[in-house]
Amino acid sequence: MTLVYYFFYYLGQYMRKIKLLFAFAFFIGSTSLSAQIFWGPKGSIQGYKTVFDDITVKDTLDSKFRLGFTIGGFVNVPLKKEYSLVAELSYVRRGRKNIIQSDQGRLTHISKYNFLELPMMIRRQFKVNLKENMESAWYLEIGPNISYWMGGKGEFKDVAEPFSYKLKFESADATTDDVMFLTNSNRFLFGLEVGAGINLQTRLREFVGIELRYTHGQTFLGKKDSEVVLSNSFIQFTDNFIANYRVASLNISYNFMLDVREFKKGASVSDKKKKVKRKKQKR
Repeated sequence: MTLVYYFFYYLGQYMRKIKLLFAFAFFIGSTSLSAQIFWGPKGSIQGYKTVFDDITVKDTLDSKFRLGFTIGGFVNVPLKKEYSLVAELSYVRRGRKNIIQSDQGRLTHISKYNFLELPMMIRRQFKVNLKENMESAWYLEIGPNISYWMGGKGEFKDVAEPFSYKLKFESADATTDDVMFLTNSNRFLFGLEVGAGINLQTRLREFVGIELRYTHGQTFLGKKDSEVVLSNSFIQFTDNFIANYRVASLNISYNFMLDVREFKKGASVSDKKKKVKRKKQKR
């Protein structure tokens, strides 16, 4: 329930920008030559790790490979020839696992972060005939990735008393709660994505998509003057947020085709029926 709450809470916070994005995508689709757009749900399993900018950090921090996931939706707007614009919006669960060498010995720090992610991909497809009466196409794509860091939580293991905390993006205060305070973080993160996949037709206007994608993070999670403070003063450690993500993902999507011309005709017929009904009511 917590994941669902986070997703819809921050979705509401940025709904205006999201509506503008999809309205723009719909506008492009309505003016494109095919006048057809594709939309649907999408999810992925991700393998990732954080890479530190300072290689000497590895002497005290060892970043481990982790698994995460995304869940969301997309709009695919065909452009000229075999190109299209794909706009996605997803909730992402990603984090870090660092092995810390401290004065207290070896500590395991596991964190789980929540992101709202918006990739924008330019896709080039190549049609293939895998089976009679079954339209399919494989594709290559590239584009930017924009993420918003919503929050998170974490825990320390390999200590006398394991400690769990919630992450707050603010200066430390006198709270008695279990909190990690992080100042001067980069909550908007940018990256570059490349991918390849295939769309397989399942019904007349429906396709299932399978895709492999790689994301190369460009923005660090923190800045040089970022400060990390734990409300639990018994755990002494150093952390470094001058790091970004390297992500490989397996994506699965289900595509529904919407013919914009038919949609407009349906809306026009509906409007005409409403006008006729109003005239009859006035009489």
